[in-house]
Amino acid sequence: MKTVILFSFVIMCCAGLLVQVKVAGNNVRKSTVKADSASVVYSGKLKTVIDNKCFDCHNPESRSEKARNKLDWTKLSSLSKVDQIAKLDKIVEVLDKEDMPPRKYIERKPEAKLTADEAKAIRDWAQKTSDTLLK
Repeated sequence: MKTVILFSFVIMCCAGLLVQVKVAGNNVRKSTVKADSASVVYSGKLKTVIDNKCFDCHNPESRSEKARNKLDWTKLSSLSKVDQIAKLDKIVEVLDKEDMPPRKYIERKPEAKLTADEAKAIRDWAQKTSDTLLK
């Protein structure tokens, strides 16, 4: 029994680790989130979009305190269910308004601009995940 509990604890801890990748001399952080039934989960193409277009500002090491405070992808799954739903609903709202990424940021980094398909994918995922958490 102790072995099962210990193994479960180790698995849960490993699932929430942050993976760091060194790319072209820049420290580019890649995000992961816990994969349990009460947590926000994203993967595949969606994870790639978030990592490449959102994570630069919305991470614990971001230079933008405002962006860190509004959304930190690495902490999203550790929030309470109510706070997760609120953050997901805010993601839907800013994508509907086309407020993310901000224009000034896109002027400096045009590659960060979300395509219509990418914005829709994030929006649909956030809405679906929020709805699932409400159940």
